[in-house]
Amino acid sequence: MHLVEGFAADGGPAVERLRPALAVLFAYAPADGTVRLKAPVRAGDRVRELFDLFGRAVLGRPVTGVGEAFDLERLKRPLALLPDESDMDPPRVRTLHLRYPARFGRRTLKLETRASDAPDAIEQLVLAHVTDPTTLAVCYAELEVRIHSGGRPRTHLVRLWPDRSSLSRSVIRHTSEVIGYHQRRHAQAAKSHKRRRPACVL
Repeated sequence: MHLVEGFAADGGPAVERLRPALAVLFAYAPADGTVRLKAPVRAGDRVRELFDLFGRAVLGRPVTGVGEAFDLERLKRPLALLPDESDMDPPRVRTLHLRYPARFGRRTLKLETRASDAPDAIEQLVLAHVTDPTTLAVCYAELEVRIHSGGRPRTHLVRLWPDRSSLSRSVIRHTSEVIGYHQRRHAQAAKSHKRRRPACVL
């Protein structure tokens, strides 16, 4: 909220309250009905409100499918996370933030473990501090991923919210993109070499 000095209708000085304007960008693809949003808004209810306003003002119908992208509720229960590559250790849940319902004031219970703790440390904390897990909703989680590169392990944290993650800024995604780029280059070079190879005439 901004306070702006101006003049009232009678000519006297007055202070008005103005809400700051935010730049938002919508991209709509009529072929498949996809609506994309770029905005400096992170709260899930605010994002859904923007999609709803766009749907009513531009499309004349509500935009559906706007909701949680990650099912974090599974992290409250014992869960064995498997690595997807041979150079990766099994990931573990390092941090969980559990939110109480609105009738309890939306308090948050934060459970955090140390890097030296056992893989099931967060499960033990949930059992020790949460009587009924169904009454709490996971609003934030951190996954610890350890990758062995060049003989040395490197630890990365993946931060998860119900509607987004930190993967777009993480080293893990950057590494996978680099590996994919080199794999595509090698495949293209192999195809090009195969086309240039002269035929053997007997």
